[in-house]
Amino acid sequence: GMDETTVTKLEKYQEIIRESSILKKTFELIDKFNREQIAFKRIRCLALGSPVETKIALFQLAYLIEIQLEYSVEPENVSLYDPVFNKDDKRLLKEHLGYEIDQTYEIEEPCIKETIFFLPHAGLDITDGLIEETKPQWMIGNDLVSHTERLSKQKLYETYRNLAYLVKLIEDSNHNQIDDGFTSVKPKSKRNRKNKYVFKEPELVYDFSKVYFDKVLHEKLPSDDGVWGNAFTDLTVHHIKSKTEQNQIDDLEQGLHQLKV
Repeated sequence: GMDETTVTKLEKYQEIIRESSILKKTFELIDKFNREQIAFKRIRCLALGSPVETKIALFQLAYLIEIQLEYSVEPENVSLYDPVFNKDDKRLLKEHLGYEIDQTYEIEEPCIKETIFFLPHAGLDITDGLIEETKPQWMIGNDLVSHTERLSKQKLYETYRNLAYLVKLIEDSNHNQIDDGFTSVKPKSKRNRKNKYVFKEPELVYDFSKVYFDKVLHEKLPSDDGVWGNAFTDLTVHHIKSKTEQNQIDDLEQGLHQLKV
């Protein structure tokens, strides 16, 4: 249950996190990506799990608290949603930490660009839904590319359209950066055997006027310090850059123009 030992453990975990490379790197990346010099006012956490019942969630909560303290976010501006929270979790989060617990994962978010979303182990459906509904600009969560790799590009496009667009942006920008000067040459035997039954991925149309973003900055955090198990495996800082006002106006006009044509 939620007793002294949970609180003591949480404080111990915070000390461990405070000294860790994962926290230092988190702040470094946020600073590096934050060219707009945004002062963060809110933190929103989805899919934490039960911090009272599991060590992983308690470590993730310790990490969240350290982020809150670093950016001087008021406790009442930290909100969490997870249907698994039990009454002990709620006491820890609400009474001990002063955080808000929400009844739904969708929120009216007035200052979205000043909000850090923390999705420690959220599934693709939650992440895609969040992007669709809330248009987050700062997301610390599973690495979008490695997390979607098990799906074919077409399946991703059909099922999680927003994630497909983000992955497309990320892969295109990686593609432009990494040119090691080597060209891969297929062995001759393979080149000559023209197979007319080769499966060709259908052409997928990415129309970026349909989404709010046109750039993603992202970098994976080092997670191999060990004591916390897989609490932070694959955790990545994503800054989904919202289009400038002008881009949005252009998109709108282009859309209207297409209606006329």
